[in-house]
Amino acid sequence: MDAMKSWLARPVNDRLSVQQIFESLDMENHGELSDKNFESALSRLGIHAKQAELKLLKDVLDPRHVGYLHYRSLVRELNGVPQLHFMNKAIIKLAKIAEAKDLS
Repeated sequence: MDAMKSWLARPVNDRLSVQQIFESLDMENHGELSDKNFESALSRLGIHAKQAELKLLKDVLDPRHVGYLHYRSLVRELNGVPQLHFMNKAIIKLAKIAEAKDLS
């Protein structure tokens, strides 16, 4: 995720084009892409992820392992809108514990 954000921070890269690239491959406009189209979107962005990185992304974006990745949360995260899917699991656990307690 940090590598993708770093790539996008370069002056020659336009964050809006990220969304456009993903959406151009989403013919059904369902907010998801097949494995092949997802990898194609990353390639069009100039991001060549390692297999371990792709697996991690696929695990997060396709939790049911049906072969379609929900890309919109990734695009929002890359555009600076934090997404729960990408938060550290320990932070989420602590937030749930704090939420369950009566803090008054």
